[in-house]
Amino acid sequence: MIDRLKTIAKWGWTLAILAIVVWFCVTRWEMIVKTMSLLSIEMLVLATICIILAKLGLTMTMRTAAVGAGVPLTFKEAYWIYNMTQLAKYVPGSIWQLVGRVVILKRRGAAVSAIRDAILSEHAWVVSTASIMAVALIFIAKPMFFLELSNNVGFSEAHWLWALLGLVAVVILGVAAVFRNRLLPWLWKLKPSGPALVVLALTWVLMGMSYWVTLAPFSSAPIPWYYAVGVYCLAYVAGFLVPFAPAGLGVREVILTFALVPFIPSEVAILLASINRVLYFVAELILVAPCLFWERPDAQAAQVVQEAEASEVI
Repeated sequence: MIDRLKTIAKWGWTLAILAIVVWFCVTRWEMIVKTMSLLSIEMLVLATICIILAKLGLTMTMRTAAVGAGVPLTFKEAYWIYNMTQLAKYVPGSIWQLVGRVVILKRRGAAVSAIRDAILSEHAWVVSTASIMAVALIFIAKPMFFLELSNNVGFSEAHWLWALLGLVAVVILGVAAVFRNRLLPWLWKLKPSGPALVVLALTWVLMGMSYWVTLAPFSSAPIPWYYAVGVYCLAYVAGFLVPFAPAGLGVREVILTFALVPFIPSEVAILLASINRVLYFVAELILVAPCLFWERPDAQAAQVVQEAEASEVI
């Protein structure tokens, strides 16, 4: 029953977002046309290139995590696996891209524990670096942002206190579990390397810049690029953590819109956030196109195993 309710919630959220998009296009068509006329082709192409480069950074992160966990992959193999499974995240459920990756890696002969470590470390690196950059960059650009956000969602000081106490309790219990169960060596093994952190930092900068380059024609005051990067990181994490929103659909756009309202009219901010989502999807289609002409990495691995077995028989 719980799984059924989750599925209904996910599909209901997706259909609600689509209905809102249709309503917005019908009621705000003139504004949409005017806004699009101010966005040059060069801006849209530059934003798409930023997203493509950022997605390559995420591909490198996936490969680094897999290799560190004992799952050897070439960059071409990682590119195929990452980009071919990414489109599955738009299916309500928020897990299908992971399911596809697990199936492919298991067919390659990777151990279940190694696949688990690779996926856990990759997502921990992605979420933690995005969270740190979000807090740091937003605080530098607009120190009162999080207080304003909490006030808008009805989060009072008492709520913040309970949340802080809950966080402290979780940290204490987590530390106790780590030392009691001797998990520290395992967690230490999953830590990111220096190059991986550099790649992720550049990845988030590129993601934020893909949004920032489209803001200039509409802003009433200059928007710091690092503010756009921090806001994009926050929106990405929020979308990642909401289980019923496929690929953070709707959640990411709400955060981006709220953050830009002081600089841009709300309707324009909604449209620009939606355009960024479209460009993000276009970038994913561009990245997945070469994979359609390559042989599956798990098929290559199976062929190698068969050749090895044949040589042993001979």
